[in-house]
Amino acid sequence: MRQTIRIEDKDAKGVLIGLPRILDVFEPEGGTMTWAMFDLWIIGNLGGGKSVLDLEQESRTVPKGKCVAWRELRAFSEAVTQIIEGTFVGCTKSNTIPDRLTSEALQACDVVISAVDSSFWEVTVHEGHLMKRLQNTFPMAQKISPSTIR
Repeated sequence: MRQTIRIEDKDAKGVLIGLPRILDVFEPEGGTMTWAMFDLWIIGNLGGGKSVLDLEQESRTVPKGKCVAWRELRAFSEAVTQIIEGTFVGCTKSNTIPDRLTSEALQACDVVISAVDSSFWEVTVHEGHLMKRLQNTFPMAQKISPSTIR
């Protein structure tokens, strides 16, 4: 059963919650999944001569988004200063990475992490133990129903 949780961009102490903290919840399972990044709007320096604008464009236009390995996603999450918008999907079967972000296509993904307007994160998972980990890590987060997902 798919469940979604909304995590505000700051915790109870006012500390920003970025993608690295969310990805921590998915250790070690994240390393066994294929990941793709869609519709990025980011600020930061990717290093290695990589262009933020090129990555953003690729994430919007390439079928199946920008596919990355877990270690690449972790490195990306540490390199960017801010993720304003973007969706990150993890699939245990690489052939289930969606071509585009439609609600029907996302049903096959094991994990969907969406950054929404630099204000909050929406994280959807299939596995109950992953939702429990999310709730334990982010106790201020709210479970939301599919009708309230943006």
